[in-house]
Amino acid sequence: MPVPNYTTAQSQLPIMLQVVDDMVASSQNLDRGIDKRFQQFGAKDMGKEKYRHPIQFDQGGQGAFYNPDGGGYPEGTGPEYQQFIVAPIPILIAFAATELMERIEKSAGLEIVKPISRMVSNAKDKMAHVRNTLTQGYNQGIVATVDATYAGGATVPLASSPFGNRLLDLNNQYAVTDASGQYNIVGTPAVLAKSNSTGATIDTVQLDAAPAGLVAGSSFLLMGSTSGAPLGPQGLQYIISTSNVGDMDGISRNLAQMQAAGVNANSSPLTLGMILALDVRQKQNSGPDIEIGNRFYYTYISQQSTARQLGFAKTTLMSTNGELANFNMSPKLSDEWKIGTDMVEIDTTAASDRMYWASGMYLKRVRYPGSQKFIPGTLNGLWWPRYSAGQATSERDLYYQDSYNYYTNFPWAHGIIHSLGVTPSMSAPV
Repeated sequence: MPVPNYTTAQSQLPIMLQVVDDMVASSQNLDRGIDKRFQQFGAKDMGKEKYRHPIQFDQGGQGAFYNPDGGGYPEGTGPEYQQFIVAPIPILIAFAATELMERIEKSAGLEIVKPISRMVSNAKDKMAHVRNTLTQGYNQGIVATVDATYAGGATVPLASSPFGNRLLDLNNQYAVTDASGQYNIVGTPAVLAKSNSTGATIDTVQLDAAPAGLVAGSSFLLMGSTSGAPLGPQGLQYIISTSNVGDMDGISRNLAQMQAAGVNANSSPLTLGMILALDVRQKQNSGPDIEIGNRFYYTYISQQSTARQLGFAKTTLMSTNGELANFNMSPKLSDEWKIGTDMVEIDTTAASDRMYWASGMYLKRVRYPGSQKFIPGTLNGLWWPRYSAGQATSERDLYYQDSYNYYTNFPWAHGIIHSLGVTPSMSAPV
């Protein structure tokens, strides 16, 4: 099955003259969740040479008894500093249109919605969505994993934990790998259709073609990833981690200062005990008096439903006239979710088996100068002609770019509950 071509005027027929509703909705999941929680920091906070950021490990000072009546003074110690090295990663979003589609765009009265104008105006939102997608993982650009039940074919089951098919966008191509663990790219299929996700059962995607080498355990990566050694922006699994293996922006994770507080849920649903344990472990690291502002939780939306079910209690309704009022069995679903005094940021693209507890004042974002803009083209200042067999065609491409990365300058300010489960009602099939 060929990859659908949505760059032509023919593909835009649903928004031509016969359309009477100018409020055209988008059915693609463009959740931007955690992306807006990272602060933008410039040259004042980040050294320009290789984007270095210092972190203080030790205040310095040696405590000791001494004899003021002629005794010797102990030798002192100074403060210990190390530095993170954080390099922005270039990301590109490519849009396309045909010459006829551009003519229709400029012809007044032929359609209610101008497809090119709408596409271009949403470029920044789509980039934020891509950033949010990449923030869910580690730093290899992995957005899905083929489930162990896959036995071949273009209909591919994806492991429900942590993402299922929720990070994949319709009509986008992805780089897929083998299952060697070395990230060897075996093809770049396109996603034609996705199953509706429950957030706890196996999702599927329909590919235009299954490349040779696609097997159980293969990974889906963002297009343009480097075979064998993919490197993307740093995600929450990299930034807030209890691991003591590898490094964090050039500093060994074997150092306790690089390890966030954590609680292993062992596939159990979220409980109050886990929240309290995480609080104790985070304060044990940094102390209860450390300045940690803008504190929030971040998790997948199914964890909210799980918590509400676990927190449901019996209610006693008293009556003086023998009549009982109707009982509303559900809380107000639009209410904000808080744990203690901290807001919970829920997201439909977050990992289903994790809950992060983060301090926004220590979450940082760095960019190269001149990022977040369209790349100037040769056609009308923005568009680039598309060639086929060396011949220019009536199709053209437009590119919106960003170069960024995320990190934290205080790992002990954050915590994570990992390996979370959900209640059985959430894992029921559609």
